[in-house]
Amino acid sequence: MKRSWRDNVSAWGLWEYAVVLAVLAAIGLTGGVTLKYLPTPLLVIEPKTILQGDPVMFIVATSTENIIDGKVTARSSKNSATLHFFPFHNGTAALYAIDLNQATGTAIVQIDFKNGLTISKNFNITARLKPHENLAIPAQLGGNSIANQHRVVSVLASDNYQLSLAKSNTKQILASSTFNFPIPRDSKGQVHITDSYGYVRESGAAEITHRGIDFHAATGTPVLSIHDGIVRQATYYEVYGNTVVVDHGSGILSMYMHLNDIGVHVGQEVRQGQLLGHSGETGYSEGPHLHLSIRVDGISIDPAVFFKLFNVK
Repeated sequence: MKRSWRDNVSAWGLWEYAVVLAVLAAIGLTGGVTLKYLPTPLLVIEPKTILQGDPVMFIVATSTENIIDGKVTARSSKNSATLHFFPFHNGTAALYAIDLNQATGTAIVQIDFKNGLTISKNFNITARLKPHENLAIPAQLGGNSIANQHRVVSVLASDNYQLSLAKSNTKQILASSTFNFPIPRDSKGQVHITDSYGYVRESGAAEITHRGIDFHAATGTPVLSIHDGIVRQATYYEVYGNTVVVDHGSGILSMYMHLNDIGVHVGQEVRQGQLLGHSGETGYSEGPHLHLSIRVDGISIDPAVFFKLFNVK
């Protein structure tokens, strides 16, 4: 996890982003850009290769107060997704979540500005490989009998419904563009991801898609909030174990699962790096670790890509 998202974009992407920052620096404004001085606002889309399940970031060379609204429309859908803008370095950014099962193909982003300008740009959504892995239901959830496999599927549906009730306050703008990992780095300044996003765990009748990433974390490892926010859920789920959900604003939720214990309560304000609890192996788990899911507008996206977009390394 040493590499930033800048290490993974094309040279053209770096050049575009450099132009965005250069224009802002040349104008000499840190608190905002008056759009009438920019005949065509610059728009950068990251990452350059966009897969199913990825978050997409739109970076615009202006301040948030100059933007009326923005939306994304996929060619495969008649519905549009509304964008929530937040300050990003010396400009503005917004995130769009691509569902893991969203149809591939072209989508278009459109942003409307207060001075009457509109910019739009196409981007392409490509297929993500979704490996399958056999994983028996652990003994603490009743074992891997056929009857229990069906029961776990039912319980999982219930858990997911309850999780879906956690909503982000989209009117609350993201406090800053700084995020961090949910566990302390080791002596070499690293964290270790043991399971990636998007693969399918098969347990006979039960198929569970891994919509998050797993961090290596021994039981009792401090679990930290990745950003400032408000605790929306702090509870136990049979499949996900002890779970904390934090709302960061701008449609972004982070979810910390399989905790050994919970140290916060619903409605509590937390700061980035604040202790939420400790890692464990509660729920559907083969051993101690931390499972982190991130949702944007209710859609679970790949947290590894999310961290790269925010230059967490």
